[in-house]
Order: sequence, then C-alpha cells, then structure tokens
Amino acid sequence: MYFKYRQDFAATTCFCIIIISFFSNNVLANRRGVFYTPVDGDNSGFTERTKIYDKSYAVIIGINDYEILPDLRGAVKDALSIESELKEQGFETFVLLDKNATRSAIARLLGDQLSKKVKKNDRVFVFFAGHGVSTGNGDSAMGYLMPTEGEQNSPRATGISMDEMQSWFADYSSKHVMFVADACYSGLALSTRSSGLSINTQEYLKQVTSKNVRIALVAGGRGEEANEYQGHGLFTMFFLEALNGAADSNGDGVITSAEIAAFIAPNVITTAMQKFRSSQTPQLGRRGEGEFVFLSPLGAKTRRGAIVVTSNPLGAKIHLDNNDTGFRTPHTIAALEAGPHDVYVSLNGNSSQRMTVHVQPSVETPVTLNISEQSENEHNGLPSVAPISGMGRVTVSAFDTETNVNLHASVFIDDTPVGTTEYSGILPEGSHNVKIFFGNSPPFLQTVFVSHNSHVRVRAPFLSASYKERDSLEGGNNQENRYPRAYARGTFQSSSCA
Repeated sequence: MYFKYRQDFAATTCFCIIIISFFSNNVLANRRGVFYTPVDGDNSGFTERTKIYDKSYAVIIGINDYEILPDLRGAVKDALSIESELKEQGFETFVLLDKNATRSAIARLLGDQLSKKVKKNDRVFVFFAGHGVSTGNGDSAMGYLMPTEGEQNSPRATGISMDEMQSWFADYSSKHVMFVADACYSGLALSTRSSGLSINTQEYLKQVTSKNVRIALVAGGRGEEANEYQGHGLFTMFFLEALNGAADSNGDGVITSAEIAAFIAPNVITTAMQKFRSSQTPQLGRRGEGEFVFLSPLGAKTRRGAIVVTSNPLGAKIHLDNNDTGFRTPHTIAALEAGPHDVYVSLNGNSSQRMTVHVQPSVETPVTLNISEQSENEHNGLPSVAPISGMGRVTVSAFDTETNVNLHASVFIDDTPVGTTEYSGILPEGSHNVKIFFGNSPPFLQTVFVSHNSHVRVRAPFLSASYKERDSLEGGNNQENRYPRAYARGTFQSSSCA
C-alpha cells in the first residue's frame, strides 16, 4: 500500500477528469439501449418496460507521458480501469492514451465527431486522466486540460479550457452529460447553486431520466490536495466502488448521479483525513434537473421493511405517518418503504409519544409504545425515548457557528437519506454513521453508538455562508502572484490546488 498526491502547478491544478453518462436499474444495458423494468410499489413512474437510453458513448483519455510537463504514474491505469467498467456496462468506447492524446485529437473527437454522432436519447461519458492548469480566481477562475504536448505557462495556447469543453457539450443533442475531475479544481463553468429534484418527487425516476442535465463532480476544492491511494486516485477509487453498487443507497438497482455524489463525498473526506491528514472535499455543480442513472451490478434489493408495534397496555390504535392504520396492537405493519416513519398509538383518548422509526430493507423493526395520560391532541413535538427492545434514539441538529442559529441540513444515516434537521429517529443497537450536509460546506461526519433505550444527540456546526461566498468576501487567493511550482501527479508529497 502506498500513498501519494495528485498535485498542482502552483497557479495550476493537476487533475483527472471524467465526464459521465450513466445507466439504469433493473435494466438491460447493451448496445441496443438501456431498459428499465419497474417493480411493484416503486416510485419510478414507469408502468412497463421502458428504454431509458438508446446509445452510450465513452471517450477515455489518459496521459502518463508528457513532452514538456512532468510525467505521471497512475493516469493511464485510472483511464483503463474506467474503460473496463464502462465496456461491461455496454458503452461504446473511444480511447486516447499518452502521445495519441494531442490537443487536435481530443478536439477532433469531442468537438467535431461526437457532436455529429450523439442523439437526443443518448448519453456521453468522457474520462480524462492527466495534468491540468488553473488560471484566475473566484468567478474568473478557469481550468484547462493539458494534452500530451501541453505547456504549463501557455495553457490558453496549448490546453483545452473548461469553457471550450462546455461549449462542445452544449452542442451535443444528448440529454445527459456529466463532467468529473479527480483533482482539486476551480472554474467548473457550471452553477454550484442549482439543485436536483428531491428523491420524494412523484414519479422521480421517470422525471430525472427524461429531463436534460449537465453535471460537474470534482474531487476537491480550492487549497486542497487530490490524493492517490492504493494505485488509484482516491476519488476515482470510490467512484469505481460507487458504480459497482456501493452508492445504491435505497437498494432499487438504480444508481443516480445524486447517489454517487452522496456516496463519494463522505468517503473521500474521511479517508483523506485519516490516511493523509489533509482536507479533500468533492464539489458538485449542475445545470438542469435531470440525473444520470447507472446500472448497479448488484441488482435491485428488497426495498421494504416492517414495523412490529406493541403497546402498554395492548389493544391501542396504531397511527402511522399521521394516518389511522385501522389496526390495533400488537400488529406488524408490513411492506413499508425503507426510511423514516412516524408512529404512535392511542387508547381511550390517551396516546403515546410520537416516535420516528427508521425502517430498514428486509428488516422487521420492533417498537413498544407506552400510553401516557396526555390527550391524543397534545402529543406533538419531538418525544423522549420510549422503551423499545434493542433500540435507541438518535436526534440530529445543525447550527451556524457564528450566530448559533439552527440550520436546515440534510441527514444521512448509514449512507441512507433519512430527512432534514432537526431529525429524530429510532435505530437498532450498534454503531451508525451519521452524515450531515449543508450547502457547499464540507459534510459533518460522526459515528454514534446506539444502546438499548439510549438517546444520542448529534449537533453539527456549519458556517452558513458557503466557502465560495466567504472566499469572495475575503478577497480569495491571488493565484497570478503565486510562484509556479512544477509538479508530477503523485511524485511530490503535498501540494495545494488553487
């Protein structure tokens, strides 16, 4: 096992770039297209077997051998690993490696040939592994891909700017294109303030696979290091894990670009800190409300679970998600969607406290609720822990470190989205990973141990202004005045990316 960094030219950034078009779930993915078959009870919006994509194209570019810039070690390996994964998923691939990856060859393939080839219902994947250069700062920052003959001090003349790349993608008639960089990088040429549709949107999969989107996902931000780990870029390693099914948080067999970003970010952040004692926070930008979807090789898992409800005393009405179920305790409520559900029971005008139970796929979660003397109309607000065998409560909140005001942040438990702050739910005994996401700030990560009848509270600190906004207010770093430092991706021990 060895560790190294993908570093920058001081007014530069070295990076590995990926542009992605993804697959679909209970899908047949091959040269004839990508097909989705709905399963009973899903929220896909599809009623029959449907073609999601007609054709899938991948351009794979990897450069270790440079004419002028320092040579690299792992870029070609990363490129070939991505190509292998995509060919298994039915992509038609075009490969440019080392001395074949000239500026003219890249521009001809991406700028001329693909624009004439792709159609509306296609997707495009482009992977670039090699050097890059950044100029400017803040909103004026611009990144450049460096082909094999690229020169550090002449990025505009010898490189390919992100603006130029995005103009090529704008000419593609394909509905889905995604850009990813395995490096700390500025100048995405895409908005970082847009957001995709909520996974709770009615007919979610049907909507996000039909809407256009251009997505940018990069391995790190300003002043961070793009690390290499176990022979791959750290970001690329987790990206490959994501495509192999690890990012399928709801087990439906479909991996969306949103799930990929949610999987990669906490894993990269944690590993970079643990292994390198450095900060590396993947960044996401988008234009459009669509999502890439990818086929999980693990297939669809059972997405539903059950709550076994009993009470003291027995015979109480069971209320689930603010609805009277018509059942009385003891009773098992089956076929529930995985995720949080509100439960309470009532009897003779009295009720238990409300409880949020986190339903896990293929698991029966036992809940015991005590009837109190309070009126059924009075049980609102967050409850304290009720006695539940083998279960405990976790409450998650977020706050602004400068104003101490509570924030509205997204909460993930064990890589599954469960709601927003303030969140309170019942979890089985044992350790659980809690991740809180707020705006463009790095996510807050904490592992908690839940014991019988325990109540664990997690309070996540954030700055309400995004890093980009604060950097703009503070004037940012003047990259143009920094002394350029030559660097080979993975050769030196540390660097900062402007």
